[in-house]
Amino acid sequence: MRDLGDIPFVSLEYFKSAALPSLPQQIHVTKIKESLQRDAAVWSKDSQRWAGFETDPRSSEESEDVTFRPLSHVFDAVVLEACKTSSTPAKLRFTSRPTESPTSERPNSTRPDAYLLLRAHTNKKFPDSWEDITVSFEFKKGTRGNSDSKDDDKKVIWSLHHIMRSDPCHRATFGVTIESTEMKFWFTCRAVTIVSKPFNF
Repeated sequence: MRDLGDIPFVSLEYFKSAALPSLPQQIHVTKIKESLQRDAAVWSKDSQRWAGFETDPRSSEESEDVTFRPLSHVFDAVVLEACKTSSTPAKLRFTSRPTESPTSERPNSTRPDAYLLLRAHTNKKFPDSWEDITVSFEFKKGTRGNSDSKDDDKKVIWSLHHIMRSDPCHRATFGVTIESTEMKFWFTCRAVTIVSKPFNF
């Protein structure tokens, strides 16, 4: 953490324009959002929230793993809707195995809470590999305030670092941290690391 110095906090709009790859022209985020909001299995009109998160995670009495399990359903629903208008199939799969360590040539016992994994390299016969992880997730219910945020930040930064050091040809990678309803996007490449200001997901 100290070696990185001060990591720039940027607006979500700046992060999207500077770090996120462009979407195919036929994918319209607004239309996807409107379609999902009409699906009661995905979006609750009563609470105006994702159906799997009717209450804030900090209020959940379940474990963090169970509390954030609906993230997988949200991701799948968004991808399914996007695939209706795109000729390009989804390349990533949301995976949550917080008790298992992905394999790596370098010694590493890190267990990310979740990650986006390349679909082409998914094989149930073999454990997931760090080489195939494109986005690392860390989440907390947010009951410990700032200490939860600091813990998530340290863990996701380590995951970003491990991905980049494991493959010298890797140009960049992404991360996501969540504390209750507050989400931040992370990006690192060979030149810089930036993080978005938190927003309510």
